[in-house]
This record gives sequence, structure tokens and C-alpha cells, in this order.
Amino acid sequence: MEHDELLRNVRPVPDVVSRLDTEGRLTLLCAARHETFSCGPGGTAMWIALQQHDWHLDATAHALGGIWAMDVLWVRMMLARWLEELMAAGVVEEVRGERV
Repeated sequence: MEHDELLRNVRPVPDVVSRLDTEGRLTLLCAARHETFSCGPGGTAMWIALQQHDWHLDATAHALGGIWAMDVLWVRMMLARWLEELMAAGVVEEVRGERV
């Protein structure tokens, strides 16, 4: 993965709705396209942490790295790959002209 790919700035698409069930699974619903994307506990933690850190990947990676006792760069790479999946699913979009 190229370094620039790790610097992408993304945000949820305007019509995405998130739902959390009692077992910690997150479901993201794209209302306009009637599509859903489900996450396990790891994805749920990443989504919540991204929201808590205003979608700043570095801050999110540092927070999760501390909680998970993992290398921050490794967490950052996991976040970037997971966000690529969310982009492909149409749940998040890249924000042009901004850097994380």
C-alpha cells in the first residue's frame, strides 16, 4: 500500500445510517441505495473511534493502538484497508482537498 493511500480523508456519505445491535455488531445502511454493510466488533470499534476523532485517521489509529496494544502504523494500515472496503460499498467517500 502506498503512503499516500494511508493519508486519504474520508467521511460517511450523507445518507448513511448506523445501527448497533445488542451483540456489538454494527450495520451501516445507505438509504439512497438500500444497501447495507455489516461489521463485527473490530469494525464497530473502528467506526466509533473514527467518529470520536472527527474522522482523523492518525488520531483514531493512536487511540485504537493504545486500547488494542498494537503498533499504531499497523492499526493505521488496518483502518485504511477497512475504509477501502467501505468506499467500495458506498458507505464512505473521499473528501478531496483535505488531508488527515
